[in-house]
Amino acid sequence: MPKVRAQRLTGAPFGAAVDIARGPGPLGASVARVLRDLLAEHHLLVLRGEWSEAEHVDLVGCFGRVLPQGPRVVVNDHPAGDLPMVTFVSNVAADGGLGSFELAFHHDLAHVATPLGGLSLYAIDVADEQSPTRFSNGRLAYLQLPRHTQQRLIGLQGLFAGNYTTTSDQAVSARDVRDALDPTWPRTVHPIVVPHPVTGESCVYVNEMMTVEILGLDRRDGDALLDELFQRLYDPVNIYEHHWQTDDLVVWDNLVVQHARRKLHETKPRTLRRVVFGEKTPWEQWPYPAAAR
Repeated sequence: MPKVRAQRLTGAPFGAAVDIARGPGPLGASVARVLRDLLAEHHLLVLRGEWSEAEHVDLVGCFGRVLPQGPRVVVNDHPAGDLPMVTFVSNVAADGGLGSFELAFHHDLAHVATPLGGLSLYAIDVADEQSPTRFSNGRLAYLQLPRHTQQRLIGLQGLFAGNYTTTSDQAVSARDVRDALDPTWPRTVHPIVVPHPVTGESCVYVNEMMTVEILGLDRRDGDALLDELFQRLYDPVNIYEHHWQTDDLVVWDNLVVQHARRKLHETKPRTLRRVVFGEKTPWEQWPYPAAAR
């Protein structure tokens, strides 16, 4: 069985560096159990070294069902054609997505009932000067909240909407455009505090890009509470910035951890391979009931 070694990321508020002494063939069930335990404990794992596409997919399969990925979807139907298990985030590759604009903090697919379980990115070609990926931890944010705020959050729910608004200069939050969001775009409701499915630990679950409002509170009070939560989530002491080097592979828990990036250099390469895991794709959850639209 391949040996797995892990240690906390130096100087980071969370995450672990993982080394796997790999041999030929799949990693196997024993390694998968170790990796799942490490992800539940550290919420983000960094592996370094060359990973082929097949090896990358095999690794992600240790954490759950590897999900096919579709195009950016804003309607209640299934994307046409066969869908890839592997996609690319790139500002230069012809088959890459997400361009070079800034992205606000978000959990992927938080605007559907069952978001992704987790994501992975592998650096194929990244210039030294390119923007890092920034990660924030909802468990740490919850622990940093005053007791009275933790109590206030019990039972509160947030409205999350698909927000695909972009500008060339800055990230766009759901609150920035909430009165202009297309009502036919996917949206759903999640608790503001969610338990981790493995550890049961409470985690703050709101994000800049997709959280429109807190239900049951008037807009002024809800916005004030979101500001307090965002202040904790995006405090520099709670942020890990991963400065990509070629052959870095990062895997993270999409419930506990949310991610963002600053605007990229337009012409310097930043190409990352993307493989994701979870229970359901978004189109397996559509169409929505009329009441949720």
